[in-house]
Amino acid sequence: MDNPPETKRSNTSDVFHGEVVPDPYQWLENEDEEVHHWVKKQNSYTDSVLSTDTREFLKEQPEFSTNIPDPGTITPTKTDTTNYDVGRVKTTQI
Repeated sequence: MDNPPETKRSNTSDVFHGEVVPDPYQWLENEDEEVHHWVKKQNSYTDSVLSTDTREFLKEQPEFSTNIPDPGTITPTKTDTTNYDVGRVKTTQI
């Protein structure tokens, strides 16, 4: 399979606070046979692209390394009775 399977677009839209918001992929929220069939086709395509050889190749590439330095932990700090400030706290490697 050379290209991902086609994904249909519908003319569905919702109205939020008086604004019409198009939602052409709303049909994917259903749990019906059409969605299950689409998911199977997508999974088949993904499996064909990410064959075992491809996965092994990617594991060897430094830019895809899982050995990423710890960026720290995002910690909210209360600044007053209603507001929080968010910052990163550097964690220590064990």
